[in-house]
Amino acid sequence: MTDAERAAQIQEVNRKIRKGEVDAGVQRMLKLLTQARREVLADVASTDWDRHALPQRLAAIDRQLAHVRGLALADLTADMAQFWGLGAAQASEAATVGIEVAFQEIPTSLLQTLQSQMGQRVSGLFDFAKEQLDQTLSLALLTGQSREETIAAIGSVLEAGLTVKRAGLFGSISTRARFIYRQEVGMAYAVAADARRQQAAKYVRGLKKVWVHDGHPHLPRVDHVAMHGQVVDQDEDFENPITGATLAFPRDPSADIGETAGCTCDVFTYREEYGDVLEFIGPATGAHAREAA
Repeated sequence: MTDAERAAQIQEVNRKIRKGEVDAGVQRMLKLLTQARREVLADVASTDWDRHALPQRLAAIDRQLAHVRGLALADLTADMAQFWGLGAAQASEAATVGIEVAFQEIPTSLLQTLQSQMGQRVSGLFDFAKEQLDQTLSLALLTGQSREETIAAIGSVLEAGLTVKRAGLFGSISTRARFIYRQEVGMAYAVAADARRQQAAKYVRGLKKVWVHDGHPHLPRVDHVAMHGQVVDQDEDFENPITGATLAFPRDPSADIGETAGCTCDVFTYREEYGDVLEFIGPATGAHAREAA
């Protein structure tokens, strides 16, 4: 097996592992939302039902969501650290095929900054959930809805979001939760991988980076498909030929959110000795579907 084949194999295996772990993390976030829904409904179903009890109900909801928010923050913080390590390891393996290099540890100060920003977004997510639940419960009590009607309404709204069949309270919240998880852990992975590639470039002759479109197979981003196969030096930025935006890597935290939101593209390390770059990285995901259309 040539160095090019080994490097491509390493990167493909790591990409599959990363995708599987991202999906598992999203499911954990949705399970926490399910827990919040269950606790809120249980509280509404088991307590006195009159407007004088409203402050106690709202306080109980606040406690329940705060508990679940704490679990979500702990889970996401741990996952970001894991993906930080995965990004550094993936870049090391792919960049140094056939070469032995002892890299220094990547400082985790940036990871801590990313985790702090993520914590603010998760807190905002649950603050929004609390606000919407407060409004729903207050309106139900003050307009005289029965407990059964309110339980059915809350249950329907929350369930709708989890099944993603119709818009609703947790439809918005679950969508935000999915985005936060994918965006934040993906960013941690990408930042660490870029830092490692920058280190590797000091030791590995001719090390470049290539943009790999790895998006939705049926709804690919046309501009990111156009970037597939774009090769630049480690200290250079990729350029979106449609928007003109520049990014050091997919999910670059310094880029506009419109360039990074929902992006699942990747960066492969590449040396000219590997041969034709498009043969090395393969076709863009979804490109065949676009051409057929």
